[in-house]
Formats: sequence, C-alpha cells, structure tokens
Amino acid sequence: MRHCSRLALAAMLALSTGCSLSAQTDLPAKEIRPLLNGPVTLSEAVETALQMSPLVRGSAADVEAAQARLRAARAQTRPWASITALSSGGSMGSIVSTPMSVQPSMAMSVPDGRFSAGNLMVMYPLLTGGRLSAGTRSAIAQSAAASQDLETRQQDVVLTARNAYHEVIARKSLVEVAQARLREDEERLRLDRVRLQQEQIPSYYIQRGEAEVASTQQALTNAKRDVELALIALKTVIGLDPASKIDVQGALDFTPSDEIIRRIIAPSAAAGSDERLQALLATARSHRPEIEAAEQREAASRALIQAARGEFSPQVNLFGSGDIMDRPSMDSRGGVTFGIVASVPLYNGGERSAQVAETKAEHRKQREQQAQVELQIAQEVQSALVSLLAAEQNVTTAQKAVDAAKAEYEAAQKRYEVGRSVVVEVLDSVTAKVRAETNVVQALYEYNLAQDALRRATGVIETSESEESLASTEPSPAAASAAKREQPAE
Repeated sequence: MRHCSRLALAAMLALSTGCSLSAQTDLPAKEIRPLLNGPVTLSEAVETALQMSPLVRGSAADVEAAQARLRAARAQTRPWASITALSSGGSMGSIVSTPMSVQPSMAMSVPDGRFSAGNLMVMYPLLTGGRLSAGTRSAIAQSAAASQDLETRQQDVVLTARNAYHEVIARKSLVEVAQARLREDEERLRLDRVRLQQEQIPSYYIQRGEAEVASTQQALTNAKRDVELALIALKTVIGLDPASKIDVQGALDFTPSDEIIRRIIAPSAAAGSDERLQALLATARSHRPEIEAAEQREAASRALIQAARGEFSPQVNLFGSGDIMDRPSMDSRGGVTFGIVASVPLYNGGERSAQVAETKAEHRKQREQQAQVELQIAQEVQSALVSLLAAEQNVTTAQKAVDAAKAEYEAAQKRYEVGRSVVVEVLDSVTAKVRAETNVVQALYEYNLAQDALRRATGVIETSESEESLASTEPSPAAASAAKREQPAE
C-alpha cells in the first residue's frame, strides 16, 4: 500500500512538472526586413508599411495581450484545480500550505516524523456578486478597444506612407524643373558664344551665362539629394531594409475637391457647405476607430465599478478535494472531501469602498476623454476640409501663374534673340518661370496631402491588410515582386 502511495506522489510531481514545462514558449525570432530593388507602387508601399511597420506590429501585439487578458478573466469563472505533493520530517508538527501562486490553495496539518501526502483540489465559483462577470465584460471591452487602437495605428501608418510616397514624387518633379532650366541655360550659353564670335553681344554676357549654368547645376544637385533623402524616409516609413534601392513612378494627381468629398460621403449630402460639413462629421463619428475605442474603454471602466461593488457580496465556492497520506506509524490511506464554502466580507478598513470610489473616478475620466476625442476629431475634420479647399485654390492659382510666366519668358527670349533686350531680362523671366513651376509642384503636393488628411480625419482612408496578415512573416506583395531580396547570415 505504501509503495502504491509513493508511486502516486511521484506521478503527481511528474504531472505538475510536465504542466509547467508545457506552459513555456519560445520567443519569436527577430524580424528580418525585406531588401528590395526596383520600383514600388503606392499600393505596394502602403501594404508593405502595414505589414512591416513596427508601430503596427506593436499594436497587433497589444491586441494579442488584450485577448490573453480576456481569456484570463473568463478563466476566473471556470473550475480551477491544483495538485500538491508533500514530503516532510521533523520532531514537531506544523501546518503547511501551497505556494501563493498556486490556486486553489491547500492547507494541511503535518505531524511530526516522516510524512508524505498528495492532494488534488478542485474549486468552482457559484456566487460572486457579479464580480467575475463584470470583470469579463470589462476585459471584452478592453479587447475591443485594443482592436480599434490597431485600426487607428494602421490608418496612421497608411497616411504616413502615402505622405512619404508623395514627397518622393514631388522631389522628383522638382528635379525635372531644375533639369529643364539647366537645358535652357546651356542652350542659351551656346547661342551666346556663337553671337559673341559674331560680335553681336559683349563678353560679359558669356560670364553671366556661365554663372547661371553653374548655379542651376548646383540647384539640380541639391534637388537630386532631396530625392535620395525622401527615398530614405520612405524606406524607413514602410519598414524596408536600409540597403534597399527603391524608386517610385508617377506624378502628383489632381482630383477636384467635390469629387473627393463625394467619395467620402453620399452625393446627396453634399448639396451645400453646411450640409457637406455635417455629413463629413457624421462620417467621422461612424468610421473613426478612436471614437469606438473611447466608447469601449468607457464601457470597461463602467464594468469595473460593478466588479468593485461585487466585493461587498457573499462569495460562495463549490470545492472537492482528494488526499493520499503515508506515515511509518500508520497505514497509508486516502479519501475525498467535497462541499460548499461561503464567506461574507464584513470590514477591511474601508479598502473596498476606496476601490469603488477609484473605479467611479476612473469612469468619469474615461467619459471626459471620450468627449475630448470627439471634439478633437471634429476639429481635425474641419481643419482638413479648410486645408483641402485652400490647397485646391492654390493649385488653380499656381497653374495660372505658370501660364503667365511661360508667356513672359517666351516674349523675353524672342526680344533677346533679336537684340531688343539684355540678358538680365531673360534671366529674370527664367527665374520667374522656374519659381512658378516650383509653386505648382508644391501646391499639388500639399493638395495630395490635404486629400489624405481629410480621408484620415473622416476615418475612410483605405487599409488593405487585415489583422491576421499582420502576424504573418510572409513577405508583402512589394517584397514578392522585388527584383532582389537578401537576408543577413545567421
């Protein structure tokens, strides 16, 4: 009988050790950034950013943590079991309990002399005053809030990626402007050298032309440098390996603001400026994940009030226990115990009342934060709309200025070719034309930023990746279509 008892104790120890080892998990390997060569489209840049951005991955980990906390809250409402093995010796008896981290706990009276025992304890909550159910509801709301935070982070990353992509295009457009001026300056210098040989112009015209060519070459070098810097920023935003050599194609587009707004709201709601603004605000209230996250956190704090109040109610548990004992002076024996244990909290110095007061204050704080989020979003929508309309007007004005500057340049060039003006007049007209062309690029760039800002403010900026794909280690479409991908050696 004693031999069987010892075998049972050994089995308990082996089982508990196996359970603890099975709970251990390996840490994920460090993420390897894709190394890309070749052109990247806007959609590929956005998809890569959603997959590789550490900000998005961090928010996805927050969602997993919130879901784990929800599972932990639900576990509080289910049966708990623990297994304990005990072996002791000595000249005096004592009372031994399980370590604090083991639940349900067990306390056993240990006699003097050699003693061995094993215990299996099962406990199930029957009545908690709503404490556990309220805690589960709070965890559900917190998990939903974390999911909305992930959507918020996705939208932020999409906006940042689009802005970085548009900046590269704008910088490349400025390179084209500088290249066009350099060609014009070089051609004018070539013709002036011919005219100098024919003694039609003084020699200092050549010196002035050479100075203009040098200045334009310097401007072109700076413009190309700015493109490289913008590409570095784009690689950082979308999470590529720094050694990637990417490029972007295309031009800054222009879509009228009315069409952009119609894509965001119903066409029938855009009749007037006031109705249009109200429709945009309504779209933001229904689409911005920040609002849903604030509502879920308010619901979570409200549930915590109920959980704190449940601490005042009677706590009733159903329990069952099985024991095996072995002592030299007595035969080994075992048995089971089951029943119901009920406890009523009476007084703990006001700690429970303080916890209720704390949860109420936290709930009021969450409600105020929710109101602040709504006000902030309304401000963002209105500011984005004003910026979009102003940027649209700037595009129209800049395009008209380009037409006027080109006409003035052509007229000045013709007067100069027939000897009716000096070179300074031509250079001034060239400078005005380049400035106007630069203003068009800047206006189109700001207009594209304003478009995306309005979509982000209303919560309808497109994200093409789902939460499940965020946890995947497979390369993005941009990575799959790259001309070359390299990974560092292990």
